[in-house]
Amino acid sequence: QYKVRQRDRYVNYTSPTDGYSALHIAAEKGLTAIVRLLLDCGANPDLPDGIRSNCALHFAAREGHRRTCTMLARWGASQKSTNDIWYTPLHLAAKEGDLEIVEAL
Repeated sequence: QYKVRQRDRYVNYTSPTDGYSALHIAAEKGLTAIVRLLLDCGANPDLPDGIRSNCALHFAAREGHRRTCTMLARWGASQKSTNDIWYTPLHLAAKEGDLEIVEAL
């Protein structure tokens, strides 16, 4: 049981400078296989970053990574989570003009 708690602590570790986790970075880069691996290891898809309170789905939607958005949504990432300016992932996709992501969300 201790190992599980340790693993959870590390998989959700956030940088002290920007509050980004490994899942935030993988989602922002569209690294769907890494996103899946992190989710399998217990990464929290709704963990906000330390700058704008964006979650992994915000990053993937903003950068136009449809497959990553779909995977995060299937894993239960909240599509209703808002960042510091009250934008949901859908708002960010619409702002970028990405119809595929808008339809996926």
